[in-house]
Amino acid sequence: MKKMLIWAPALCVVWTLQAEDAPKRAQRDDAAVPLVQSQKSGVAQAAAVGDRSAAGSGEIVATNFTVQAGTCVKADSVLDYITSSNVSISLLSNNGQDMTATRIIPFFAVDTNAFYVAAGNIIRVSDFYYIDGGSAVVPVHGRFLRIRICNDAGFDISYAQLTARASAN
Repeated sequence: MKKMLIWAPALCVVWTLQAEDAPKRAQRDDAAVPLVQSQKSGVAQAAAVGDRSAAGSGEIVATNFTVQAGTCVKADSVLDYITSSNVSISLLSNNGQDMTATRIIPFFAVDTNAFYVAAGNIIRVSDFYYIDGGSAVVPVHGRFLRIRICNDAGFDISYAQLTARASAN
């Protein structure tokens, strides 16, 4: 909120509050966002989550997937980020396709159910040096990681690989 001073001659000083920006849109409901399967699936993935400390480790979270224009998909990491302070998230498109209209949104959770966007970290692929791939580092704010990939372009984008690598410092 922005404070403004309004001067009214021969009266008194009046303070008013005005919103600086329009209200932000809410994130889409996770139930409506399709899940991109990670390299591990089913029971093996569930068992691996509790057993795999992420610090110094990395994983290929998803490969060869397409996000339709104006939609998002989500992918869950199987690593446990409890011992990590940062995670590097990398995305590569197929065949050099321009993916600059992509947003990567990291969600964290303290258990496997309640994911939340931490610290408002949204990775904008338009900030990458190359138009077909790159990475960014975000702080870890929970034990589990879910990555949402949103395609804001007017065309479908095909991605070759989504990876996550954790570090303890």
